[in-house]
Amino acid sequence: MASTTFNSLFEVRFNSAAEALVRNWWLFTLRGVLGIVFGLIALIFPGPTILSLVILFSAYMLVDGVFGIISAVRAIRRKEDRWGLLIFEGLVNIAVGIAAFLWPGLTVVAFTGRAIVSCLWRAPDYHAVDRSYCAHLVARSIRNPFWRRAGHILFQTSVATA
Repeated sequence: MASTTFNSLFEVRFNSAAEALVRNWWLFTLRGVLGIVFGLIALIFPGPTILSLVILFSAYMLVDGVFGIISAVRAIRRKEDRWGLLIFEGLVNIAVGIAAFLWPGLTVVAFTGRAIVSCLWRAPDYHAVDRSYCAHLVARSIRNPFWRRAGHILFQTSVATA
């Protein structure tokens, strides 16, 4: 009697994902190290870090507002009904971008409040659990105990800084 092997779609995807993790372990390690470096820079220089975030946020809101208005104009040309909300969204985004640029202190207060709410909302961080599991998969495939432990430490550190 001939035996057949049946691999479910999940097993095939899991094995290919695990193989990709093993082949690219150094990329994940580099991401973790860079995350730690950027985190340390942000801790050492908090003023410039916050100011650059405010400027980046302001620029993003301005560009997003312009794209919203462009989308509204295109919707008007196609005779769609949603153009009013798109114009409103674009104008609000432009106003928020200008306000963020003119009053960076108020923007920092808003960022801080948003960060506190986000931290309280995401107490069980499932993203960190995913990274932890990936670290476990990669560490299982590394034969040298020193490098296995070093990889584990770097991955867990990147989870803590995520």
